[in-house]
Amino acid sequence: MVFARSISTSSRLYWCKGTSTSCTWGLVAGTALIGTDATLIKNPFTAKYEGFVISPKGKMYRTWQHASGNSFKAWKAMASSPTFSVVSRPVAQVMGYSIYNGKIMIGGIGVDNYVHRCAQAACDTVDNPWSYCTWGDWHQTGGKIPFDDGGMQNNLVMSRNVHFGVEIFAVQETSGQLWQTWQPGRDTSWNVWRKIPQNLTGAAFINNPYLRLNEAGWWIAYGLNYKNQVVPVEALHSMDISPKKVAWSNNLVVSWSISIDQASKMDWIGVYPKGGNNDQYLDYRYVQGGLNPGKNPVYIGKVSMSSFVPNGTYQVRYLMNSQFISVMEMGTLKM
Repeated sequence: MVFARSISTSSRLYWCKGTSTSCTWGLVAGTALIGTDATLIKNPFTAKYEGFVISPKGKMYRTWQHASGNSFKAWKAMASSPTFSVVSRPVAQVMGYSIYNGKIMIGGIGVDNYVHRCAQAACDTVDNPWSYCTWGDWHQTGGKIPFDDGGMQNNLVMSRNVHFGVEIFAVQETSGQLWQTWQPGRDTSWNVWRKIPQNLTGAAFINNPYLRLNEAGWWIAYGLNYKNQVVPVEALHSMDISPKKVAWSNNLVVSWSISIDQASKMDWIGVYPKGGNNDQYLDYRYVQGGLNPGKNPVYIGKVSMSSFVPNGTYQVRYLMNSQFISVMEMGTLKM
């Protein structure tokens, strides 16, 4: 399935559905004009595509794939939509949490230079006149963008962090600097915009970034630099252990450094038999150093623990949110 926007003055959205060798183009959601590129996303609950555009007058519209899968609903204005810039298309992200099966968050740059977002409140499997899903209210997000979007087309990207909070990224056109605002975790408040550590000599972006998550859930942003080379900017995450071989009753020191948007006060360090499951820890410390979580996240820190395990080969893992979900590990540790 392929989606494309016509480049005529009367711009509309089309789709092509067929086999791997041929397909037939048709209009998506009728003849209404669109003011930006469209964003299409597959809802993991309904298994149907949903589409979002900003109209030439700056209002957010949506459409959804009918139950048959062969057509889309005519473009429908989203209730109480703020007025958006028509320079950047909407952005959408599957949320890391679900309340009554609502799965998608949508956002865009307003003419006031704030990001405005709206999330689905509830979804079912019935193709209702208002779609499968209902939506919540619009909210300003992360404070005012600290730079003018400068006319860079589609200068907004959504992703998420290892704690399943949604993150929004944008590029400052004059410098190529990548910025972000984020939720520290599921359904939490948003932090204000901050600059992401970046080598602006070789990795300044001249376009909006492409975001992906690696297997552990850490985001990586890819963009073009001034030499038209694809360059990555990664969420900071590293871990070390000292010493690499620990005698009985001696201390093992575990140190780490992660980007501030990835840290939670509920993160913890575990010692495991090599290859053991994440719930088979032999010893642990929360990132504040104790056996119980402290008040604040620790994105650069270290903890120590004494070794009282049999001789053997072990691993040290960084786990998130008091859960058995490992996002970093160090091996091999000898004891």
